[in-house]
Amino acid sequence: MRYLWTVLLATVASAQPVVPARVSGSTLNAGGGALRRSVVRLVGAKMYTQVSDEQGNFVFVDVEPGRYSLMASRRGYYSQKFGARAPLSVSCEDVEYHTDRLTAYLQQCVAAAPGATLNLTAGQELKDLRLSLAPMASLSGRVVNQDGDPVTGWTVYPLKLGYKNGKRELVAAPLFDNMGRTDTSGNFSLDGMAPGRYYLWALLNKFPALGFPGKPQPEADLATYYPAEADASRAVPVEIAAGGEVQGIEIHVRRAKVFSIRGKVSAPPNSNVGTQSLTLSLKEGEPAYGWPNQASVNAAGMFEFQEVEAGHYVILAGRAAANRGMPPPLFGRTEVRVTADVDGVVLSMGPGITVGGTIRVEGKKPTEWPFITLLAVDGENGSYVRGVDSKGAFQFPQPVAPGPLHVRVDSVGPGLYLKSVTYGGQDALRAPLDLTGAPAGSLDIVLSSNVARISGKVTNEKGDPAGGVVVSVWPRKPNLLEAVKSASTDRDGNFEIGDLAPGEYLVAGLEEIDPAFGQAMDFLQRLPGLASVVLEEGGHGSVDVKLISRERIAAEVAKLR
Repeated sequence: MRYLWTVLLATVASAQPVVPARVSGSTLNAGGGALRRSVVRLVGAKMYTQVSDEQGNFVFVDVEPGRYSLMASRRGYYSQKFGARAPLSVSCEDVEYHTDRLTAYLQQCVAAAPGATLNLTAGQELKDLRLSLAPMASLSGRVVNQDGDPVTGWTVYPLKLGYKNGKRELVAAPLFDNMGRTDTSGNFSLDGMAPGRYYLWALLNKFPALGFPGKPQPEADLATYYPAEADASRAVPVEIAAGGEVQGIEIHVRRAKVFSIRGKVSAPPNSNVGTQSLTLSLKEGEPAYGWPNQASVNAAGMFEFQEVEAGHYVILAGRAAANRGMPPPLFGRTEVRVTADVDGVVLSMGPGITVGGTIRVEGKKPTEWPFITLLAVDGENGSYVRGVDSKGAFQFPQPVAPGPLHVRVDSVGPGLYLKSVTYGGQDALRAPLDLTGAPAGSLDIVLSSNVARISGKVTNEKGDPAGGVVVSVWPRKPNLLEAVKSASTDRDGNFEIGDLAPGEYLVAGLEEIDPAFGQAMDFLQRLPGLASVVLEEGGHGSVDVKLISRERIAAEVAKLR
């Protein structure tokens, strides 16, 4: 009888409804005034959205208990996470392109940003939370040639210092309003910019000409770093404050001696080579932004690249448009050194390889399948899966180059980790796939719901809890597809990061770090005072973490070349 009463009481208790939480506050401008009609989101396992009223007030009712990030955004202002000293990165604001997976995208983006995590319990009420949004900045100027005349149709890219292969490198900065195209007077404008230090790069994006482009010129106006430099290391930075307007920037386009590369393609009979497009890029040091030099192949199989500076280049084929009715692209690769005009280049082209595969899930199946991409190691040619059927089978719609390929499996989804990726006996987690002469096979992906998690507490040098800081974890020996995972601490310095594969992890509590460095495992591994933890499959590890100050992080950045 006592057992029956125990079971009955447990059943009644489990049937009791969970008392929801409540969160309220206001959105403000930089001067402390009400900022009406701001979009406020409470992002956790679920996402709740409200719009602040005419007085800037908002309220969330019936919130399911759990861990949440609170953020606000408004057009013309930087998005702000509650408890953060600085605005969110622009990537978290750019949600319009992620509407199909909005909740998962914001979970990952906002949780990894500095700011406090709200740990809401049943029946809890948090009120008077304030989110202060700063106005966006802008930069404008003019691009002229060596004669002082304006150049039209050029694009000005804002770049920032990033990290790659153990050194600092300029990378494209997030910008979502426009890309600084020059008008007939050479004027350009970059709007919606976050505060920080930028480097400007101007170039003329050219589409491949049909047939031969005409008589080449001995000199040409070429891509230039502000104020008038060919080398990124000599570029002069521009500082932009929050809400600032930087005007009067003038980029003087450099003029230099250029050459042409002429050749023909060798392809199987009836290949319709006249539909193919070729790209030319530097073998070493090609910027990770802008467009490559492009050329079309004419019906006779001839091609020409113009306005090429001296250097060591790679010519790639395989980027033909995949429009209905168009033949599939042919693939080819050759290298060429340019010190003068080059004639007689032969580019051998052949068909690609059609790849299909399966996704198998150990345990709970995902509500959405991940994105799967095959990308050539050279970064130019690739294909991605548009859909996975109910049995987990998929087919890449376009053939891929018969050479080394990186596999990417993105948006795996909550509650899962990527366990294995194989193709015909090759382990794509440990090395790129090499399809050169490889027999036909299946790209087999295994996901598992038996995830591990890490929790702990971050304290500063005084032993006090470090609330609202970022905690990052990464494998000590990562595979090719593993990335840094991050979350922010709550007001008591507590954190939790889940959906992890088994293995040994390093853990860092970061007071302030640029996202470009915060996602680079080899840079993070340079930092002092890292914690470590070993996770079994499906296990839980607990670790105490000491906060790494912004000064220590800046000192490591300064050591880079």
